[in-house]
Amino acid sequence: MIVVKMEVESKIKEITERTFLGRTVIDGKRQSNAGAILLKDSLFVFDPSPEAATGKTFRKLIEEKSGLPTKYLAISHYHWDHIFGAKAFEDVTIIGSEKLLQILEYLIKNDWKHKVDNIVLPKIVFKEKLIIQDDGISIELQHTGGHTECSIFAYVPEEKVLFTGDLVFAKLFPWAGDRTCNPDQWINIFKQWLDLDFEYVVPGHGPLTGKSEIMKQLRNLKNLRSTIIDAIADNVEISKIELPPFYEPLSESSRTRTIEHFYRFYANQEK
Repeated sequence: MIVVKMEVESKIKEITERTFLGRTVIDGKRQSNAGAILLKDSLFVFDPSPEAATGKTFRKLIEEKSGLPTKYLAISHYHWDHIFGAKAFEDVTIIGSEKLLQILEYLIKNDWKHKVDNIVLPKIVFKEKLIIQDDGISIELQHTGGHTECSIFAYVPEEKVLFTGDLVFAKLFPWAGDRTCNPDQWINIFKQWLDLDFEYVVPGHGPLTGKSEIMKQLRNLKNLRSTIIDAIADNVEISKIELPPFYEPLSESSRTRTIEHFYRFYANQEK
């Protein structure tokens, strides 16, 4: 048996007095972010970090730093690096969209049969919006779709913080090749955010950022949408489509699958 030892680094960054970002780096590569919000007597966690082991470490760090136990965990969407870490939070109230529960129930019977022990299902689900209020602080959870059909975000107006999950890849080319990705919903949620009062954005991936990054990502997605729609109208082959100015994709697969998905999405609208 070959044992592979990974180098894992976990850190907590204070955003405001009541909000935090959890950062995980594995073998020098930054992974999905976690977030936490201090309630009166407990913690609300948004996304658990990528794996059960890193979720356990993040939970230990944030509970030691705050002196509070975790009461809630909200899961932004179904991708493995936002799901598997929930194993470290089995004893808390887990929250997600109705779509998240539907997708996970399907996956554990099909594609993820062999990974069922890694998956913890949400105990509270909501269709459109859920608000948790505690000690003068509000956590507004909204189901948006976009990145995936089950994607949600959290807004904490009193702290002026957005926790976006993978709706935002800060300073990165987004993963937009998911089969349930809806580019129009994604663009619309960016527009909605610009009407909110916030200063900080905790993205699904990448560093802590702000409203200027939302504006840039919105512009990039709109340009990508226009490029694909024009290519369809001009009968340009998928392989010939060039991305408009954007962050550089992390891989050729990311670039290709994004173009292919956008092409199918808008080509189907033409029928």
